[in-house]
Amino acid sequence: MKEEAVFELPCNMSIQSIAEIRNIFFDLYRKNSSIIIDCSRSHYYDISALQLLISVRKSAITQGLDVRLSGVTGTLSAALMRAGIPPAQLPDSILINGV
Repeated sequence: MKEEAVFELPCNMSIQSIAEIRNIFFDLYRKNSSIIIDCSRSHYYDISALQLLISVRKSAITQGLDVRLSGVTGTLSAALMRAGIPPAQLPDSILINGV
């Protein structure tokens, strides 16, 4: 039976770390039915990191998996705003503790 996994994002979510993190998510998809992405340690997000988080969510939905964010900080909210994605537009189902 698949279980829930918690994945802690690194401090710096930039293009340099995206490929490795994407591979980790693919591995988590195979082994778990639910993934919680802990954003509490991350203090920098570039556009590639935001694209990855959105892609992870969309891929999870198509595979019938649950992916949620926890520890969402003002840093992530500000990065989403810069990218033109107001945090209020994110579905409540993706946030554990709100933005």
